[in-house]
Parts: sequence; C-alpha cells; structure tokens
Amino acid sequence: MTESETGPSIRPSRTDGVILAVGLVYVVLAVAGTVKVGWHDFGWSEPDRVFWVFGVSTLANVVHGVVGLVGLFAAVGSAAFAFTPVLGVTFTAMAAFGIVAMSANDGGDPLNLTWWNVILYVVSAVACGYAYIGRVHDLHLRRTRTSAGR
Repeated sequence: MTESETGPSIRPSRTDGVILAVGLVYVVLAVAGTVKVGWHDFGWSEPDRVFWVFGVSTLANVVHGVVGLVGLFAAVGSAAFAFTPVLGVTFTAMAAFGIVAMSANDGGDPLNLTWWNVILYVVSAVACGYAYIGRVHDLHLRRTRTSAGR
C-alpha cells in the first residue's frame, strides 16, 4: 500500500521539529527572563537586565512567551507549516527592530535588546525559512511521485 492509499503520513515533518525547537527556545527565554526581571516594570535599556547574553525586560518576556507558545502549539497541533511563514516574518521584524534600536543606542529600547537578541532573531528567521522551503520541496516531491505513479 502506498501513502496515497492509506491516507496522509502521520510522521512529523522537518517543519514541525524546527518550529517545536524554536518554540521551546523562546518559552525558556521568556521564563528565564521573567525569573530575572519579574513583572514589576517594563524597564528600558538597563545593562544589568541580562539572562546569559540576552537582554530581557517584561515586554521582551511577553513577546518571547507569545512567540514561543504559538510555535509550540503550532508544532504540536500540526499547524507548523501554516505558522512557519508568520513566525519567519515576526522574527525578521524583531531583528529589524533590534538593529534599529541597537544602532540608535539612545537607551529608549523597551525590549532591552542586545546584539545577541538580534542574532537569535535572525537565526530563528533563517530556521523558519529553511523549514518552510524544505516542507514545500517535500510536498512538491510527493506530488511529483504521485502523478508519476498514475
């Protein structure tokens, strides 16, 4: 029996794995950041508000938590393929904001970003792009094999 006779494959795709990993990273960063700074204020650029090498603030923790939870729910709920471009655009926007905020260097950054945050956002955007393109390629190969087998 082929996959087309038995229905769609149940095994997780590369996209699910990448989005799950990205979601976990951001949830861990959100929780660790919350433990570090708490919920008392949003805090602007303060060098002492750093978790490992990543700048954290209450607002950054909320953003990281939301992005991480969306990634986790998408990967677990098999909606990773649909959310991958959304997360990719989100990470690209976060990286762009970080570059502008770090370049201005005026202390008015509510996310308290460091260059390591920007690097994390760029790597996350590239990972989302890799996962999405890989999934599109897999779907194309599946369609090609199915139509060739008729």
